[in-house]
This record gives sequence, C-alpha cells and structure tokens, in this order.
Amino acid sequence: MNIKTYLKEKGIRIFFFMCVYAMAGAFMGAAGVSLPVICITEITFFLTGCGDMLYDYAKRVRYYREMRDTIHAFSKMTSLLEIPPEPRFWDGLVMHSLLEELRNNFNDQMAGQIRSNREYRQYIETWVHEIKLPIAAAQLLIANHPGQETASIEEELKKIEAYVQQVLYYARSEGVEKDYLISAVSLKELVLKELSDHAREMLEANVRPAVENLDYQILADSKWCGFILRQIISNSIKYRSRKDAVVSFTAKEKGERIWLVIADNGAGIPEQDLERVFEKGFTGENGREYGASTGMGLYLCKKLCDKMEMELRIQSVRGKGTQVMIGFQKA
Repeated sequence: MNIKTYLKEKGIRIFFFMCVYAMAGAFMGAAGVSLPVICITEITFFLTGCGDMLYDYAKRVRYYREMRDTIHAFSKMTSLLEIPPEPRFWDGLVMHSLLEELRNNFNDQMAGQIRSNREYRQYIETWVHEIKLPIAAAQLLIANHPGQETASIEEELKKIEAYVQQVLYYARSEGVEKDYLISAVSLKELVLKELSDHAREMLEANVRPAVENLDYQILADSKWCGFILRQIISNSIKYRSRKDAVVSFTAKEKGERIWLVIADNGAGIPEQDLERVFEKGFTGENGREYGASTGMGLYLCKKLCDKMEMELRIQSVRGKGTQVMIGFQKA
C-alpha cells in the first residue's frame, strides 16, 4: 500500500471533512469571528486530521508488510508458527483471523503428513528386514547346491539384495543424522572391503580394480560410506564399454580434506546429462541405453554426502570414462 492508494481509498472521508471544515469556517465568519482566529482554527483542525491519517497509514503499512513477509515465508517453511500481532483496526482484524485459521489448518495438515511419512518409513524398514530373510535363505540353499545354474541365480539374488538395500537407505536418508556415527576410519580398509564384496561381479564383467595411495585416516561413517562406494562401483561395472575395463582408486590430501578419486574408462556420461546426474529419478541417455537404471543411486549418494558434510563431485567425458571425487574430513 502506497500513499496514493491510501488517499484514493480515503477519498470520500477526506471530501466529507473538507466540507465540514468549510461549513465550520463559514459559520464562524457569520458569527463575527475574526479572520485570523478562523484561519488558526481551520489550520489546527486540518493538521490534526492529517496527523491522524498519517498515523493510520503508517500503522496499516507496517501490519500489511509484516503479513506479506509472513505469507512469503509460508511457502518456504514446514510449519507456520509466527504471524503478525493482532492489529487495532477492523479490516486488519479480519485478515489476522484468516491468517490464524490458515496457520492452524496448515500445521494440522503438516502434522498428519509427517505422521504418515513416519509410518510409511517404518513400514519400509520392517519390510526390508523381512525380505532379507528369504534372500538369505535362498543364498544358503545356493551355497549348499553349487552349480552353473545356481551361480546365475545367486547373481540375480545379489541384484535384488542391492535394490532392497537401496530402498532401506532411501527410507533412512531423511533422518540420517540419527543413524550414523562419525569416527576415524581407514580409507584403504573401506575401499578394499567394498572391492572384496564386488570381486566376483567384477571378475565376471572383466573389470580390473587398481588401488593406489589410500593410506589415510578419514572421519566418516563406514556403513553409509560403504553404501556410497557400492553405488559408484556398481555404476562402473554396469556402464563399462570395453574388455580391458579398469576402475582405479587413488587418494590425495588437499587442504582440510582427503579426496578419494574413483576413475573408470567406461562409457562416460553425455555432457548434457552431467549436470543432472544427482537429480532424483534421472536416468539419462546411459540409463535408457544400458537399462536397469533407477536414477536413485547417485541421488542418494549426493544426499548422504550433504547430510554428512562430505563433498561429492563428478567429471566425465563421453566414450572415455568417468571420475568421481569424494571429499572426506581428515581424521
């Protein structure tokens, strides 16, 4: 609200008071009051009226500005807790009442949504733990009956288990700060453990690992970091493009961080897809070409890194390979 709009809104009131001032001046003139007294009286009433309107204008502007800021912040908040104090003019009271009702309704809806999401997350976590039992039983049966066919079934079970793990980590990613323990971890042991778990898969895909200069102690949660490394290693295996595929792991110290560089000589990422690889559900050209892509792996990696104050960067050239860099805090 600007002064021009305010004066236009109060136009009838201003016209009425001007008529009253004119009639009062004419009445005093007819009653024989001297001209100086009439002028002083009219000026006094006029200035009093202007002061009252200026005060009313300032009061309304301040309240509407606070209300505008509150509504502007409404879209950025998960709950609307603070609203401007109750004003002293009638139309402001109406707006205050509406805003208060909106706040209460919004908070009720948000509380219901949070409760529903919590219940859904708990169900997913329970389902994941339940589904692990038949997977483990099937893997035990395969171990007791080794053979070419059971080996193929075992590989498919590993894929199922990986997707189940991805669901679990996604369900927990919103509250990762409640489910991780930062401690000093050997970067070399962390990488070698994940390579050991993927040894058979890499051997069958003819992907050779290369490890160099990983003798660093980092601050990290081994469980969550293990999940991140599994996603990156799986992508390197999935998007290999040659028989002499190599995945290298090297580390270097730069400033306050230890950077783990994971590089492969695979298919690479098209330039137009590179800026979107961390988006939720984005599969890109490689996902459509190679298939079996959910678009959730790198999204979860980025989300978990942000939660644990780690840096995650990616560089790639189509047809030459991809380089993923993870920045850990030094222990």
